[in-house]
Amino acid sequence: MKFKKIIQVFPQVLKTHSEKFELEDLQDLDQVLAALDTQTEGELVNLLKNWFQNHTKVTETIRKFAQTTQELKKSPEPPPNSEASILQNLFELRETLKETIKAKTNQDKSQQ
Repeated sequence: MKFKKIIQVFPQVLKTHSEKFELEDLQDLDQVLAALDTQTEGELVNLLKNWFQNHTKVTETIRKFAQTTQELKKSPEPPPNSEASILQNLFELRETLKETIKAKTNQDKSQQ
């Protein structure tokens, strides 16, 4: 699965299957995405590619979801050199990630 597609799909996977992700992994990703405001797109893509290589369980979850969900199979491939859409997807991912981390943190507190 191509990196652009992973970034496009990840927010939806987080919204619908957040239980499949460890809080620590999400917090680690949040630290990487904090660089959105200071890094170039190329630097961000490299940081995220490294993150996904180090978090293979997350990547596999996204792949399984994308392969089994008809809506996502029908979603258009991002055009080449679609820098704006990559950044837009990263900002969407960051917002979804923050919401998911907050929900998981509150859930962990209520279980203690």
